[in-house]
Amino acid sequence: MSEPGPSDKQGRKKGWPRGKKRTLKIKDVNAPKLPMSGYMLFLNDHREQVRAANPGATFSDMTRLLANAWQAAPQEEKQQYMEAAQQQKERYSRELIKYQQTDAYRAFSEQVKAKGGSVVVSGSGGGGGGSSRAARHDKENEKEARAPPPPAPDQDTAVLEIPIFTETFLTHNREREAELRQLRRANTEFEEQNATLQKHIDNMKEAVERLESETEQQRGQNSALQQHLDQLRALLSERFAAVPLPGCPEPLTPDTVDVYLAKLHALILERPQENQALVATVRDIVHRLEHQ
Repeated sequence: MSEPGPSDKQGRKKGWPRGKKRTLKIKDVNAPKLPMSGYMLFLNDHREQVRAANPGATFSDMTRLLANAWQAAPQEEKQQYMEAAQQQKERYSRELIKYQQTDAYRAFSEQVKAKGGSVVVSGSGGGGGGSSRAARHDKENEKEARAPPPPAPDQDTAVLEIPIFTETFLTHNREREAELRQLRRANTEFEEQNATLQKHIDNMKEAVERLESETEQQRGQNSALQQHLDQLRALLSERFAAVPLPGCPEPLTPDTVDVYLAKLHALILERPQENQALVATVRDIVHRLEHQ
């Protein structure tokens, strides 16, 4: 048997390892459409507007601009998209339950069982004669035929083993790339939400620190005012102690001076003509207080 040439060795080196198999999830085309997140709904509504405003933007630029637009959007607008996404999730749950009761779902389940139990296609191998490869292939088929079938896979875990660089393999790659893009978009959404929440937390911390500082200042002002009020009550009780009023406790103290002044005010307003002497005494005391 001839030695393999350089092209054969290079093919073996770069090709898929012999005996190793690629897997593919079976996609149910009749299943309900998956729901989208609030961020994805926002992107769908604003993508064309951002593209029109930035005609030369690359894919990365578009991703960044849309993420910034989501970040700058008002919370009320974001909440509308979040509610729409929640409605889609509820819709998907209802449609999925209803779909699982249909003949199409049962037929798909039977298809998954059939393919999972019989379809086995190995990856491409290296050199060797055609008859040898055919013989090995026949032996592998006989071995698979004698082996017991594997357990039937579920809808979400069913796989098919496919050869590389076929149309099925390329379709599989495109689907995985689409899923990867969706995951990246979801990750961007979560990062934007985390950044927004962190900004709110920082703002709340600054507000708390500012309120604590203002509260401390207010406590100091209240303490000074309370001290001034106590001094004023003591002075008034001392000056008005020689002006007794009917119904007021004696002696006049800082604790009772508020009641005394309230009754004095009411007495002067009710009968000013009868209490002219009292009014003159009060004016004299207040006048002396103003000049101290």
